[in-house]
Amino acid sequence: MHRQARENHEKMRNLMERQDADLRRLTDEMNQAPPDKKLDRACAVINKLVEQRKEMHDAMEGMHQQWMHQMGGGK
Repeated sequence: MHRQARENHEKMRNLMERQDADLRRLTDEMNQAPPDKKLDRACAVINKLVEQRKEMHDAMEGMHQQWMHQMGGGK
């Protein structure tokens, strides 16, 4: 069980690092965009945040389901 917890922790860490890199890239693009493109770039950042939040919720739910199954409470 500890091995699985370490693997899950590593997966979440990797997910967060990838998400952070995506946001840094989009934010840099937004900040460097000409005035007529700023709103489009800001929308891209917001859309990415929403996408990442769903991805994080899905990952957490998957880990919860896995944990419940391992503990004998899931099917």
